Amino acid sequence: MVDEVFQAFKNNSNEVRFSFDIATKEVGMKLLTTAKEFSLLNKIEITDKRLKVLSHLRNENKKVKLIYTLTGDINIIKDEAQNFKKLKELDVNIINIKFSRNIEELFKIMIDNDFNCYIWGVNTKLGMKKVIELNYRNKRVEAIYTDYPDKLFDLINFTKV
Repeated sequence: MVDEVFQAFKNNSNEVRFSFDIATKEVGMKLLTTAKEFSLLNKIEITDKRLKVLSHLRNENKKVKLIYTLTGDINIIKDEAQNFKKLKELDVNIINIKFSRNIEELFKIMIDNDFNCYIWGVNTKLGMKKVIELNYRNKRVEAIYTDYPDKLFDLINFTKV
């Protein structure tokens, strides 16, 4: 299936990126192999919440973009500080955090720890607007994951007018 997706987009825009939230290390390894076969390693991002899996993938490929996903609340994220050093060692510089009421505080923690930020689970227009407007130390959210891309697209286009 991934083969078909890669084939369809292989010759398309340079702006197209593929982001994969993997279920197992084996899926990640297969993804690396397939992306390499299609010369698309520079266009994929692999996200996972397990440092051990990200470490295996980094050992397999030094250049692929890896993203660490955090699923917890603010207290769990504050406790992640010990993992931030390990992430830097793995050349993971993006953390994907779950949208929540205190997204501003979570975003600031990521920026203060020199990570870029993706946010997932942004499924309301109010939440989308809030995330789009986040700005701290001249940094903005780099990606938004939503179940409603049509609403996000409409909001972004409305905001530009």
